[in-house]
Amino acid sequence: MAGTYVTRMYDGAANSAPAGIQVSDIAFLSAKQESAGSVTASFTLDAGVSYPAADHRAGLVLVDPATNEAVYMDYKANLSIVEDEVGNVRSVTLILPADLVLPEKLRVYVMLDVYPIYNEKIR
Repeated sequence: MAGTYVTRMYDGAANSAPAGIQVSDIAFLSAKQESAGSVTASFTLDAGVSYPAADHRAGLVLVDPATNEAVYMDYKANLSIVEDEVGNVRSVTLILPADLVLPEKLRVYVMLDVYPIYNEKIR
């Protein structure tokens, strides 16, 4: 199959950082052969700002900085979101299966909708 696909630059809300929400903490617990680990990103909201979990998607992506490739795993099945008392995203956790082999160095990218709002070396 061959062909041409014509597109234009996207200029919508998903193409910019959401206002008023920040990552306040990253917690990393390495998986061991006998027990799962996790990565959790916690968020804070500026006064008067809402970021409803029902309208947005928060996620985490683990990347091997040596190769710039994502760690292979089922992200959707291992991701969970905690909401505050009014339904805003409070935190997002990625469970690391017990048998998951992680690279020596590791970086986590925190995604809000499709925007990489934050990244940090966690290992």
